Amino acid sequence: MQTLDYQGRTVVITGAASGIGLGLAQAFAEQGARLELVDRNAQALAAVVEQLSALTQVHGRVLDLNDDAAVADYASRGVDAAPHSCAAATARQGQQRD
Repeated sequence: MQTLDYQGRTVVITGAASGIGLGLAQAFAEQGARLELVDRNAQALAAVVEQLSALTQVHGRVLDLNDDAAVADYASRGVDAAPHSCAAATARQGQQRD
């Protein structure tokens, strides 16, 4: 089984302040990935950013994925990383949207 090296790569994780998203953020931080963390809970997100900043470079963005205009704006700004070095992980809670 081939393992992937995330050292120095940027990983975008939604739902990063709790649950699976938080677990993914912690795992990628331990591997040395730069993190772009997204969550709608500003207080919880700030705590995660502070915690993981001791391990790696972390940027947090408060964003509600149910707000299509805000998501489009976020996506249009891009991530500060080359496309070939960016992985994305998403953890969503609640109902699936059409």
